[in-house]
Amino acid sequence: MADLHLAQHRQCGALTALVRDLAHRLPQATVRKVARGGQIYRMGDPTDHFYLLLDGRVRTSIIGDGGQEFILQDVGPGEAFGELCFCEVRARQEQAVALEPSRVARIGLPELAAFSDGQGLWQIVEMFTHRLADLERQLQEVSTAPVRERLLHFLERQATSAVDGEGFARLAGVFTHQEIAARIFTTREQVSAHLASLRRQGMVRYGRGQSMAVRLSGRPGTGR
Repeated sequence: MADLHLAQHRQCGALTALVRDLAHRLPQATVRKVARGGQIYRMGDPTDHFYLLLDGRVRTSIIGDGGQEFILQDVGPGEAFGELCFCEVRARQEQAVALEPSRVARIGLPELAAFSDGQGLWQIVEMFTHRLADLERQLQEVSTAPVRERLLHFLERQATSAVDGEGFARLAGVFTHQEIAARIFTTREQVSAHLASLRRQGMVRYGRGQSMAVRLSGRPGTGR
């Protein structure tokens, strides 16, 4: 699998994340339209800009050595994306593709620097520390949690708030086993095997023509 360098440069990953919170306060940027399937940037492109999605939907992902796609996130309107690295990573380690017709704002480092010279500097420092802690927790889950736990966490995050009498909540979206694998950084075969095991244990419920549901009752830490 291709190296995800943000995992090695935690300060840059955290700064990228905090920019997502600050993007709506930055000066106006160049806006362009992207057709469905259009690439906003490719792996290897320079990291001198980040992007704010105005309309549509965008997916960021990395491509492994064997050509397998690993999904990082699906971005919705009002969210920012595009990694920034201010130390040694000068090329993008991910790609961004429009899932539907979209409008994106392209914001350069000079605009970000101008913002940081003003009253936003303290906000950057304060939010940086919180984001760094969040990033470390996410990296810990990906690097150490077994596939079964990563799968359950993903299903619980995708579950709706409506829980039936047996403690099951349907997933808000429809996901193939391949797409789930791409989101939790494993293989389709692993996802299929664990889902079958969880279904036998009464933790998930799915079938042909039915949306998947996950049991939330009795799971510690779900917040349900």
